[in-house]
Amino acid sequence: MKCLVYILVLAWVQLSPVLAQSSAADQSAQLGYSQRLYDNGHYLSAANAARELGTASAHAFAARSVLSHVVSRDLDASAALFIAEGEADARYALVLDPDCVEARVQCGLARYLAGDVSGARDTWRHCLAERPDLERINAYLAMAERIPE
Repeated sequence: MKCLVYILVLAWVQLSPVLAQSSAADQSAQLGYSQRLYDNGHYLSAANAARELGTASAHAFAARSVLSHVVSRDLDASAALFIAEGEADARYALVLDPDCVEARVQCGLARYLAGDVSGARDTWRHCLAERPDLERINAYLAMAERIPE
């Protein structure tokens, strides 16, 4: 019996790096698939594919995808539902990783699209302090600054 346990443990130790590498490759492929969907304007499909990964950055990408769907279409009553869905993805990303700046950027975009321009500005200014290299934040802030308070 001890021999069987030893063999199983040894097999697990030998296979763990292979399984982890395979998992990382699968996640990379899934993220690439999500990005291709996004690049082709299939925002909701991209969001669904990204959510399957379950990581903070994937949920932040899902939020970005859903909010891009809102911006790219002439939505009326359903816009509020998509904005809430995008914000929920971003907030879940922050539960998984409170330091995920991309998720906070998407929370700001959700606020902006929901009409809370002041809240969006505050969120983006905080993000910019942490990640001054993200040009998209500057673009969002410039967009929000054009709207009087």
